Amino acid sequence: MRTALLPADFRWEHCDLRSVGGNKGNEHSGVLAAQADANPHNRQWRLGKTWLGDQLSSRLSLPLVRLDDVYWAGTYGAEGRPKDEVFRDVHDRASKDAWVMEGVYGWLLPAALPRATEFVFIDLPVAECLTNLRSRGNQGGGSQASFQTMLDWVSEYPNRSNSNSRLTHQRLWDQFVGKKDLLTSREELDRYAGLSNT
Repeated sequence: MRTALLPADFRWEHCDLRSVGGNKGNEHSGVLAAQADANPHNRQWRLGKTWLGDQLSSRLSLPLVRLDDVYWAGTYGAEGRPKDEVFRDVHDRASKDAWVMEGVYGWLLPAALPRATEFVFIDLPVAECLTNLRSRGNQGGGSQASFQTMLDWVSEYPNRSNSNSRLTHQRLWDQFVGKKDLLTSREELDRYAGLSNT
């Protein structure tokens, strides 16, 4: 199974996009998704691509590909790897039998989406994503200044026009021909992750 997950107010790890993919026999599979919390009932952390990606990876027993880990050379927000190398790396990972992939890099999605069987778009309000980020705090070894930059970056998501914008993610979502899931609330994230029956 291959799936891709994309949220509307994303950032490097907060509300984002995930994909699961692979090839089992002649069937390609993948999923794109979100972030895992040690306590699945902790509502503060359960919001976004990283959490959902972790949930799907665990539930489906598939490897999780975090695009942040592929892109950044060391600390998140520091120096990124050369884009052509990252694109090839994501393409190679997407050629595996099955996977879950998460991230917000619109310029990288063409490397994985052709092999994805499902695309999950997490479209949560920006204010909710910012609250989640602040609740979980700075992660990934970055400085307080880089954390503030991330908060600013998330705030600008609906209005920017680059490859990491809502506009670009919506365009990729609209063009995707496989199974698509739109998640617009924490409750929908819980249901999709199999944590809720309602």
